Amino acid sequence: EVKGDGRAEDAYLLATPYNRRVAERLAGAELRLDEPPPPAAATALPNIFALYEENIGAITPLIADELKDAEERYPPQWIEAAFREAVSLNKRSWRYIHSILRRWEAEGPDYEEAGRDPEADWLERRYARGKRGAGRLR
Repeated sequence: EVKGDGRAEDAYLLATPYNRRVAERLAGAELRLDEPPPPAAATALPNIFALYEENIGAITPLIADELKDAEERYPPQWIEAAFREAVSLNKRSWRYIHSILRRWEAEGPDYEEAGRDPEADWLERRYARGKRGAGRLR
């Protein structure tokens, strides 16, 4: 039972050693029950280094420098979306991701378009021009 602001409320905790210690400390304490909990922290976007290691592989010193430059140059949302697009197409290379970011810088990000499917776009382009660019459809 937790008491505060002239009223009492039941509090339920799991029976763990930590929760038992907390319950003992709260036993005689007065709490403000009407106070809202603190706002949850904004969900942090994963940093570019974590994205690279999770989706591509080990970071070399040269790649680390390029990642630092990209992190300063492009918005975090773009970086995460570019990694997501590259991975969905199984294009797991920094050069591919960086080309996506450069294109978005020049033309604006197209990942926000409703209903856009990067895999379908890629397949359409691939089959329209043939396997190696030969045999274009007319």
